[in-house]
Amino acid sequence: MFVVRRLAAAIPALFVVSVLAFWFVDMIPGDPAAILAGTTASDEEIATVREFLGLNQPLGARYIRFLKGLVDPELATSFRFGGIPYPEAEASLRLFATEVLPVLKKWN
Repeated sequence: MFVVRRLAAAIPALFVVSVLAFWFVDMIPGDPAAILAGTTASDEEIATVREFLGLNQPLGARYIRFLKGLVDPELATSFRFGGIPYPEAEASLRLFATEVLPVLKKWN
């Protein structure tokens, strides 16, 4: 019963944290679409990037999309690598497990 009460109390706190995180990221100065498009991008290219990112949607719709991205990580897109970021993350974890962990184990 104690665990159920704690989980029930954690849900509103997680909601508040998610709203604050989304709001703080949204308040960062500058246009993310213009930054991703580059300095030589035309207004049309910036509008295309803004459409792709969903920045032209209302704030509430972007927040819902943000929450869906937290729940379903398949919606994530790596702009650096142009796809889902899991292959890169998997390669990094494999490198960490094979190279770094043995060294740390020797130090203990």
